[in-house]
Amino acid sequence: MLMLGIMALVMVAKAQVTYTATFSAGDLALESVSAVDGNIYTKVTISGIYGAIPEEGEPSLPTRQINLMLPFGQTVDSIMLTNVVTSSFNVVNDVFPAQTQSEGNVPFCSPKGSIYNSNAAYPVLPVKVSGQGYFALNNNILTLDVCPFEYHPLTKQLTLITSMTITVSLKNGYLGGVQQVSRLAKSQELYNNLLLSVVDNPQQINSYAIPSTTITEFGVNASGLPVYEYVIITPTAFADAFHDFVNWKRMKGINAGIVTMETISTTYQGDCIYPIHPIYDEAGKVRQYLYESAPLGTTWVLVAGDNVGLNVMPYREAASTSSSIPTDLILI
Repeated sequence: MLMLGIMALVMVAKAQVTYTATFSAGDLALESVSAVDGNIYTKVTISGIYGAIPEEGEPSLPTRQINLMLPFGQTVDSIMLTNVVTSSFNVVNDVFPAQTQSEGNVPFCSPKGSIYNSNAAYPVLPVKVSGQGYFALNNNILTLDVCPFEYHPLTKQLTLITSMTITVSLKNGYLGGVQQVSRLAKSQELYNNLLLSVVDNPQQINSYAIPSTTITEFGVNASGLPVYEYVIITPTAFADAFHDFVNWKRMKGINAGIVTMETISTTYQGDCIYPIHPIYDEAGKVRQYLYESAPLGTTWVLVAGDNVGLNVMPYREAASTSSSIPTDLILI
């Protein structure tokens, strides 16, 4: 079995972030596998890469996610690839098609004819934007899906990109972050260590990170509700049950406290973080409270409620491949 090694060099120019990744042809694994449709396919794997999964029926090629820290408020204007070096192989069988990621018995996803009956390169581009967001409120992180392959289905030619330089040109206009953040010193140290483990260009953290203000005590947020290092959000009916827990946390030196769901519900109208897209529901009210409290030092959140009856905590659902499931998206 062949394994992939990645070396990265990150350079920064004005309004650009450049990331160079190299891959070894000796680290690629090609395996013939029999599928339930009676055909034999070539399974392409790279050890250590378990990134984004293509849509069902598309060639299943390893994709690595790269997280790049950007300057606050900036986003992608364009992406350019240069210094591309390749190594090509011929595969005997079609590349295995991506399957539905779901539990239980699901039908086999046959190869998409629009792709497998064409000799056009797949993917069209090896790099695409997967997402962008602010980690810990003020660290702007761009996620790229990098598929270091070019596959031509009809000729069964598979090309590995052994080196590519990805230049991300930037522009202003990415909203949602918070520049003025106050935290306990220990909380900031925690976020600093997490950030180091998240980004692929850690050498740029000092250039792009916005320092937080160190605090030693907590007050109230813009709406007058108390701010805690460790906040427990729960219905009034359950609040008494957490008093011993709160006292235990305080004995350990953690500023813990309870804010009831009823208090939040009567204080806020909903989620107004993005004024042009407000969400006026109970889950939005919780998110608005956290949005106002996190910049003032809230680091830990415990949401507690019942699963039936009057004391169910609000939540938002996220779609899976087969259904919608309750999630904690209100906290994000």
